Amino acid sequence: MTYSRHYKTLFEILIHHDYALNLGEEIFDEMPAADKSVQLSRYDFSSIVEVIPTSETVKLLKNQRWILRTNNEGIRIMAAVTADPKEPFIPISDNLALSFVMRVKDSYFSNFTDLALDSKRMLLFTNFKPVHEIPDPDPDPDPFSYISLSSESGDVTDNYKVSELSTKMLTEDLPDPEKIGLIGMFTIRMKGDPVANRDVVETVDDINYLREAAKTTFRIQFKNTHSFWRYYKKSVFLADTVHKWPLTKYGFITINPGTELLPPQPVQENYAYPNPGVSSIEKIGTVPDHQFYSVIFI
Repeated sequence: MTYSRHYKTLFEILIHHDYALNLGEEIFDEMPAADKSVQLSRYDFSSIVEVIPTSETVKLLKNQRWILRTNNEGIRIMAAVTADPKEPFIPISDNLALSFVMRVKDSYFSNFTDLALDSKRMLLFTNFKPVHEIPDPDPDPDPFSYISLSSESGDVTDNYKVSELSTKMLTEDLPDPEKIGLIGMFTIRMKGDPVANRDVVETVDDINYLREAAKTTFRIQFKNTHSFWRYYKKSVFLADTVHKWPLTKYGFITINPGTELLPPQPVQENYAYPNPGVSSIEKIGTVPDHQFYSVIFI
């Protein structure tokens, strides 16, 4: 007799980056559905960052009969269910939490990401506030940000950086290999903080079920860098753009040399000033007031 186990999505996390999803000046979130589909078809989050379950989470997945699935947009947790598609095969406790470490995959991540990484204050994307995070109210608090739902913007800002104490406490039990290159963690608990309204299960008669109406989908969205563009001709400085422009993997931004470059340059027929890559960046000035220049050789 053949036995087949059925699975249903418990939750998923979308990991988006504007650098690879925007099209020049066109914003992914504002695109028509057909254009979004095109951008997503050539998007792969794992070429930018990698997300790996902690060793403890690997054990939990096995014990719960859950499966981790990865696609081009993010990760998904599939739970084994009974004949009732919302009833878990193995009971789910409120406080069960899954954790994943996030590491940079693209070596130019900092060049095209509008975020300053801090080795002492990692990024934390979660639906519950760590007990050792600085309590509110604080004399000068950064408001704690819960992981966003897919219906929200999900912009990754400094508000997702937890304190040095939280960073230490959350990572001290990780094996050393899991700490290498770590910039952040995802920690999703089955029942999040009530104020967050980000549970991944629903409770009926003291039993936790998978959400019947719709799975819980979380989303984070890294913003792309905007920089001045600096042109060199045969290694000699030519001009800078007057304004900052977005760095994107796809699309093209037309620069008017007469009005957008300083000093202005003559318009040349059938010639478009190239857009920059992400490998060459100049920082002018001192922190925190320095300016980023994307370098272009023509």
